[in-house]
Amino acid sequence: MELNIKFSKEQLDKIFPFYIEFDTKGHIVSQGVSSEKLFGDIIKSFFTSEFVLERPYIHNWEVKDIIENIKQVFFIRHKANDIIFRGQFEQIYDKNTLIFLGSPWVKNVDYLKEKKLYLQDFALH
Repeated sequence: MELNIKFSKEQLDKIFPFYIEFDTKGHIVSQGVSSEKLFGDIIKSFFTSEFVLERPYIHNWEVKDIIENIKQVFFIRHKANDIIFRGQFEQIYDKNTLIFLGSPWVKNVDYLKEKKLYLQDFALH
């Protein structure tokens, strides 16, 4: 049974505030409200220019490598501010994009303070 569920930008911001969506060439086309708070506006940037794949480790990775490993948990690190995120990628077939759904990999409360993250930056779940 196939469901046709679509979320508005506002809904995505509530349930996945750190999301990053990019096209199959790697151009970022949309980002969550908390992602924007941490990175600034990175729309139109290349995902590979902004992030490093920490796990699974793939040297000189491309979008096709994410698709080939899509059933795995990913750890990605933002190059500029060194924040690591844990999450997963999903393909959005009707838009021909990929979306990263995850959140910062937090080790302790002091880390949140250091990165200026607050509970309201995270989804309720």
